[in-house]
Amino acid sequence: MMRFTTTFNKIASMESRIKIVQGSMSAGKNYAIAQILFIKALKSKLVITVATGSYEDLKDGAILDFKNIYADAGRSFDDDWHPQDKELHINQSVIQFRYLKDWKPDAGKSKRRDILYLNEITRFSYTVASHYISRTKGEIFIDFNPDRKTWAHTKLPELKEEDGTPSSSLIVVTYQDNELIPAGELAYILSKRGTEWYRVYGEGKIGVYSESQIYRYTTIDKVPEDAVQIPSGMDFGKSPACTALVELYLKDNRLYVVERLCENNLMPEKIFGATRLAIVDRLNALNIDKGHIIVADSAGKTEIMDLRRHGYNIRGVHKKKNGQADGIARVQSYDIYVVDGSPNVTDQMDNWLFKEDGNGKVIPEPSSHEPDTLVCIRYALTNKNKTAGITPEEAQRWRSKLPI
Repeated sequence: MMRFTTTFNKIASMESRIKIVQGSMSAGKNYAIAQILFIKALKSKLVITVATGSYEDLKDGAILDFKNIYADAGRSFDDDWHPQDKELHINQSVIQFRYLKDWKPDAGKSKRRDILYLNEITRFSYTVASHYISRTKGEIFIDFNPDRKTWAHTKLPELKEEDGTPSSSLIVVTYQDNELIPAGELAYILSKRGTEWYRVYGEGKIGVYSESQIYRYTTIDKVPEDAVQIPSGMDFGKSPACTALVELYLKDNRLYVVERLCENNLMPEKIFGATRLAIVDRLNALNIDKGHIIVADSAGKTEIMDLRRHGYNIRGVHKKKNGQADGIARVQSYDIYVVDGSPNVTDQMDNWLFKEDGNGKVIPEPSSHEPDTLVCIRYALTNKNKTAGITPEEAQRWRSKLPI
C-alpha cells in the first residue's frame, strides 16, 4: 500500500507550473515527486521525462524510487520497464529516464514532453536544463539539496507565464516533513545539530558546504576604511561571455572583492559614430580612475591598446605554465570577502567547482571553464609582486569613488 508524507502533500499542493523543491537530507522529496508522477501517469496519457546528472544517479535514485513505488502499489515493475530505452510504459503514459552528464548544450531540444522532473540539479548546468524546460508543455518539478545557491534561485524566478505571472515557486521541506524517515537516518541528522552541515542537510537552508567548491567567501556590506587598494583585474569576453572588471583591497590576510563591470556585447575598441558601447565607454561611465593599475588578459591586445589610447593604466598579465593552478592557490590563501552589489562574483564563486570522481572524491582540477570575474581576481593577484607599492594614501584616494 502506498503511504504519503507531509512532504508529498506540500509538493502536491504547489500551484505554480515550475515547482522548486529545496530540501534537507531524508526529507523524502525525491520519493514524493516520483509518487506524484506515478499517479499522474496512471490517470492520463502523458510523456514524462525524469533527468539527472548520470545514469548511476538515475539507477540508484529515481529508478530505484519507482521500483519501490511499484512494490508498494502491488504492481510489477519489470512488466512496464523497457531497459533498452530506459522507459516505463504505464497504461498509456511513458516515463523517460535521461542522464545529462557530458551531453552537448543542445540536449533536450529534440522532443517535447508533458511533464519534466529535474532531479538534484546541482549535478548539471542551466545551459542543458533550459532546453528541457523550454520544451516542456506542462508541469516541471525541480529538487536539490541547497549546499550552495543554484540556478533555480538565480534563473528560474525570471521566467514568466503568458499572463505575466511568475512561472515558479519554491518550498523548503526537511526530514521533519517525512514521517517515514528510518530511525538510523534521523539519529545521524540530529547528531549534526549546531553545524554548517545541519544548516544545509538538516534545516534545508542555503549554505556553502560543498567540499568541491573552489573558493569560499563571506559577504560584507563595504570595504573597511583601512584596507589598501591593490591593482584591479580585468578579463575580456566576446558575447555571450562578459567583459569583467573587479577592484581588490587587502587588509592583513583579508581580500575584499568589488565587482565593477560584468557585461557582454561591448565593442573591443571605441569607434566614433558606432551605436554600440565600447569597453572604454563603460569604464568612463563608471568613473574608473585612469591612473590606477589594471591587470588584464594579455590575449586582449586590441582592448588593451584601446584602453591605453584613452589614458588607462592597463597592462597584460604575465602568463606562466601552470598559471591557473598557481593562481587559484594564491587566491585561496586569502580570507575572501565579497562586497554587497557583486552578484556575478558571488554566483560564480558558488558554482565554480572542482571535479569529482565516481566515488565523490574531489579532484583538484576545475570542472568547468573559469568564470569571468574569478579570472579577474586571479590575474590581479598573479601580478601582485610586479605591481607592488600601492600606498594607503593612493588606496584612500580611489576608494572614495567606489559605489559602496
